[in-house]
Amino acid sequence: MLKFDHFYNARDKYASAMDKLKDTRAIIIDFGQNVGGWPEAANTFASYFYDQRTHLGDIYYRKDQLTVQNWTDAQTIGPRYGSQRPVYILTSRNTHGAAEALVYAMQQTGRATVVGGPTMGSAHLADRFPLSEHFQAWVPVARAIDATTGGDWQENGVRPNVECQRCDPKRVAHNLALRGTKTP
Repeated sequence: MLKFDHFYNARDKYASAMDKLKDTRAIIIDFGQNVGGWPEAANTFASYFYDQRTHLGDIYYRKDQLTVQNWTDAQTIGPRYGSQRPVYILTSRNTHGAAEALVYAMQQTGRATVVGGPTMGSAHLADRFPLSEHFQAWVPVARAIDATTGGDWQENGVRPNVECQRCDPKRVAHNLALRGTKTP
């Protein structure tokens, strides 16, 4: 099992983790406390679970009318896990930002089974605007767009394939992996 609480530029660490897990029959990734981080780092990590470069989604910046595409990397520095073995991702209300984008993309492409609770629902990027010395406003300036659905997870969060808020999602994912179940 892998546990990530934040995505940062750590290509070598992602490669090392994937090298250790390259011979497993399934993988469980815990994003239950992942607060996001760099989208590029999340894309790099996702690259290990696809056999070819894959479009995960876009971010549309309203002010500049600019769309930034998010793709997996064409090459990885560690061994690819590939697209055939099951991947289970654990989520909770504390999963947000780049982690939510990655979970949603992997779920919508059929690459991962999501187990746990709904994520935070933060698909719109916001910037802080000071209003006075003691007040500020957070205003949405961009929105995520999934490459598969054209939608996003704003407000509702990413809904798990297997909802497990009052049980142990690690145990549920482990049992699914033992049975070889990709999706319920």
